[in-house]
Amino acid sequence: MRTKILLGATLLIVVLAWLLWPASAPAPGATPVAQRAEATEPPRELPPLPPQIERALPDGGVASSTTVSVLLYGFVRDSQGQPIAAATVRARPHRRGEALVARTGAEGEYVIMGVPPVLDAIEVTATGYTPTTTTSPSLPGLASRRVRYDVVLAELPGIRGLVRCDGQPVARARVLAEPNMPDTPEHDGARRRHGMNVLAAAQTGPDGRFMLELEPIPAEVRVRVWSGTCGEGDAVSVQGAAVTIDLAGGGTIAGRAIDAKTKRPVPSFWVSACSLLRDSGGPPAMAVDDERGEFLLGPLAPGRQRIYVAAAGYQPASQDVELAAQARLTDVVVELTRSVELRGRVVDARTRLPIEGATVSPAEWAAEVLSDAVGATTGPDGRYVLTTLPGKLSSVVASARGYRTLMQGGVNGRASRGLTLDLELMPLDVDGARASNELVGIGAQLQMGRDGVQVMGVVEGGPAASKLRPGDVIVKVGDMAVQNLELGDVVQAIRGELGTEVELWVRRGNGEPQRIVFERKRVSWTPR
Repeated sequence: MRTKILLGATLLIVVLAWLLWPASAPAPGATPVAQRAEATEPPRELPPLPPQIERALPDGGVASSTTVSVLLYGFVRDSQGQPIAAATVRARPHRRGEALVARTGAEGEYVIMGVPPVLDAIEVTATGYTPTTTTSPSLPGLASRRVRYDVVLAELPGIRGLVRCDGQPVARARVLAEPNMPDTPEHDGARRRHGMNVLAAAQTGPDGRFMLELEPIPAEVRVRVWSGTCGEGDAVSVQGAAVTIDLAGGGTIAGRAIDAKTKRPVPSFWVSACSLLRDSGGPPAMAVDDERGEFLLGPLAPGRQRIYVAAAGYQPASQDVELAAQARLTDVVVELTRSVELRGRVVDARTRLPIEGATVSPAEWAAEVLSDAVGATTGPDGRYVLTTLPGKLSSVVASARGYRTLMQGGVNGRASRGLTLDLELMPLDVDGARASNELVGIGAQLQMGRDGVQVMGVVEGGPAASKLRPGDVIVKVGDMAVQNLELGDVVQAIRGELGTEVELWVRRGNGEPQRIVFERKRVSWTPR
């Protein structure tokens, strides 16, 4: 009984102290709760709170005992007192799951609602700035449930900048820093071939700003920018000065998808586009349902663009166009040719039981996102029907939750009648193995060379591991010489059905080509 009385008295004292704690939320111009220790200059007077914060703040006064959270707000600035937009503020609750996250606005302001009064840490990060973490932060102002927490971040050494198009910020643009070299065809060619002298790389944030980390900073740096929607541009930074790069702006493409034989519109399809000069950018794949088969893409970067179209029942198709800045290209026609059907079952490689919900899709489409969009899905019996095969020898990819992804070659898209292919998926971590991907072939990494296809490496445990070495050159696959073929065609000829054989003629060093026969097997590996 005495113990219960003592516990009750202690609890009463704690509750009274909580209710009577004086309101201490600082005024808008008050000294920040948190300040970077490295800041040597006194903080400048803060601007007034933006309207969005004022509207979000609750009324003052003592909170009721049922309130269990506070509103955390404030500003994030640099050492010069300038606001930092798009900074990330994380409040990590004490033993209460995931962090609460907010991003700062144009004035560096942020608001996080529903914050527990006890935190393990507050973390603040921003591109180009040293991150800061305050562990077990003290939060005055709990009685009014309004806690102001301002942070000053120290700048990292480097070059800052802004990318715009038509006066608006450009997000997700790729930014490179290079030595300031003359813009001649010779230098441009060397830069493209060798990735020459790239000093730093970055990507613009939602506000179009970027930071290239460089130390020391060269006297002159050329900053190059590429955006899949607005094109490219560049500027020279002298002595690390900030730069603003304005891009010319993208164009749009209006076109139609039609059946190559009947010339009638294809009413349902997926479409995308990508620059032929770059390996990134462009719009995401777009689904089109239009009885006239019409589509509109854009904005797209000026220059050479390749349009990709995929539709059920048709081979994938593409069309190259030249697009000018801020121009509208019209009357583009993409013709689709009917595809042969591929049918089969997807089963567990150990139990032979059907796998429901597995996906089967073309493996080597240039527009990978379109390949996923038109893939087939297995039913309860594990059966699938794929109707979007390229009109040539190709591969398919099969995947399912809990299984290794399998790439299977030997699919002849030139066939005049339907094809059948059953696929066996191996469970993940079978026999203690940690591989997540499999293919049927010989397990060799290849690259096109002057005299043939060069072996760059072999997969451990694969058929090629004991018979090929890096540097070997494949000059023929069966009776087919490889010198005038595309690398993809050679790869498809080497892949094939499990248990079948493939004959390669291989030159090692300066010797004569030797005939080597491989049995195609399942080769497992994990991507890096």
